[in-house]
Amino acid sequence: MALATGVAAIIGASTGVASLGWQIFKHLKDGPVLRLSVSQGMELIVPGREPDDQLLTVVNVTNVGSQSTTLTHLIVERYRNRFDRALRRKPLAQGLVPRPGAMDFPHKLAVGDQWIGTMYQQDLDRYFTEKGHLYIGVYHTFGKRSRVVRITPRGQSLKPYPGEPQS
Repeated sequence: MALATGVAAIIGASTGVASLGWQIFKHLKDGPVLRLSVSQGMELIVPGREPDDQLLTVVNVTNVGSQSTTLTHLIVERYRNRFDRALRRKPLAQGLVPRPGAMDFPHKLAVGDQWIGTMYQQDLDRYFTEKGHLYIGVYHTFGKRSRVVRITPRGQSLKPYPGEPQS
């Protein structure tokens, strides 16, 4: 009888601790989670019109979290190195894109929705003239800091594709 009581107590304690851990995990993961992607050097193709010589950078933001949020700003930041960004040091340069394409700010982003913004590639290329690491990102109402993704100058990639010779 004492053995059965001890086993039941151990099972009860372990499931209680596991349940508490699960609740903490759910609380930390609750809220909007933004997934960003950036495509550079895109051409605007409009049927019936001649192609434009100006290339675009396209920013795609998707809310994969559990709560809606509102996007407020599209930004460009340049840091000396990756560690400056990680340690929240002041960027070397910052830029704000006031009207990023057809979808203006503020923009409500519900769960599962996506937002697409554009900017001219030539405007972005000015930030690549100096050394540093360039980031494009967005601010949203639930974020304490910007959600960014690192980009490289067109024609360069951060990592070579598998099987591609390194230069």
